[in-house]
Amino acid sequence: MITQAPKRELLLQFNIDKINQAIKETCAIPGFRILDHNALFNTYRISVVKGLNTALINITLHKASEDSTNCVFEVYNTVGSNLAIGIISDLQEFFLSNLGNVLTGNKAVVQATAADQQSELFWRRVLYSVLFVFLAGLTYFCITAKRH
Repeated sequence: MITQAPKRELLLQFNIDKINQAIKETCAIPGFRILDHNALFNTYRISVVKGLNTALINITLHKASEDSTNCVFEVYNTVGSNLAIGIISDLQEFFLSNLGNVLTGNKAVVQATAADQQSELFWRRVLYSVLFVFLAGLTYFCITAKRH
């Protein structure tokens, strides 16, 4: 099944330098990470993680005027993932709402999101650690059972 990636084109009333800076600040929040950035073409490739869902967002910025920027946001599944369009659209909206909070200076919401994401990442690490210990124990049990 081939589906088109959700794409959002927005004209933001901020200059391109402010948007570039806001993207970098947004990616300082746990759950967002800049994978690639081309300063010449004003493009970004960003990884978004929310819960157990991950997606990639391609961002292209074009200077529309001195005080406005045309922004194109396209979101894709990560390699090996087959999330529904609704889920990856939610991940796109999650990034955009955080970017909007950074652009408008809403620091309280940005800090709350960062704290939530940090807590979520902590519990995910705990879950993965427990699963690793369980699988290692199960592997050890299977190997020793075959010997006897």
